Amino acid sequence: MSSPARLLAALASGHFVSGEQLAKDAGVSRAAVWKQVRRLQGRGIPIDAVRGRGYRLHGGAPLLSVEGITAQLNLPVRTRLSRLEVLLEVDSTNTYLLDSASPAGCGACIAEWQTAGRGRRGRAWHAPFGSSLCFSLAYPFVQLPPGFGGLGLVAGIAVAEALQAEGYGGVALKWPNDLMVGSAKLGGLLVESRGEAGGTMRVVVGVGINWRLASGALNGQVESEWTDLASLPAALSSRDSLIAHCLNALVMALDEFSHGGLAAFRERWAGMDTLSGKEVEVHSANERVRGRAEGIDDEGALRVRVGDELRRFTSGEVSVRPGA
Repeated sequence: MSSPARLLAALASGHFVSGEQLAKDAGVSRAAVWKQVRRLQGRGIPIDAVRGRGYRLHGGAPLLSVEGITAQLNLPVRTRLSRLEVLLEVDSTNTYLLDSASPAGCGACIAEWQTAGRGRRGRAWHAPFGSSLCFSLAYPFVQLPPGFGGLGLVAGIAVAEALQAEGYGGVALKWPNDLMVGSAKLGGLLVESRGEAGGTMRVVVGVGINWRLASGALNGQVESEWTDLASLPAALSSRDSLIAHCLNALVMALDEFSHGGLAAFRERWAGMDTLSGKEVEVHSANERVRGRAEGIDDEGALRVRVGDELRRFTSGEVSVRPGA
């Protein structure tokens, strides 16, 4: 085959296609088709091969498309994005943009699957092929706005609101970076940055959202309960559409944040905060603390009432205490 992407596109409907037809369309031998299928299967892509019927992508998954995503971007956002790439495979969309994006402009990278995706605290996050939304947005800050430490919260608000607008009304947020539906994790965000003293700060917001996962797909990666968009009571939107709407919301939210800081977002966060008012345990680098969550402060830190003391946490793992 001329490329793995071409073969996958031919199989994306989920229906069987004969090796003879694939070979004819690509202008190669049937043996070449078989070798490409074996290579893709070896990389974990679920391609069924049945004698006498041919090949199919198990479950079907239309490939992501630059054209399909671009067509649904708002014109101002489309103009702002100096680059938008869809990759078949990448180690990490965040790393890709950090290593290659221009400090002066916005850019987006979307991947069918990541081989070395990362969650918080360096945890591995491997999204099975065609099952998730894996994308990153690079955004430059010439000056850091007030409450810059809350940038990840702003990004979470933007993505949650975009999903709600698509009909997934139960999506909420858990400090600092989890997308939730009830007590189940739907996805998460990872913010990374690079910059020079006195120069532009280049921030990359990475987003991972469970779209349609097979049973057990996240075993070993997520200890708590998880869910996906296909399980929610709404028609499952295409990945192109969802990514475009999330990018629209992210660029607009970061524009607002760059001018006004975190203050304008605190009320929006409060409306989606799954921890506020609950008894929680915060596990930071040096201690475990139990108390009642009381929202965020002007810097995006989590406020926890511990006895008569109101403490703030800028990082840590948070869990809701049983029965809370």
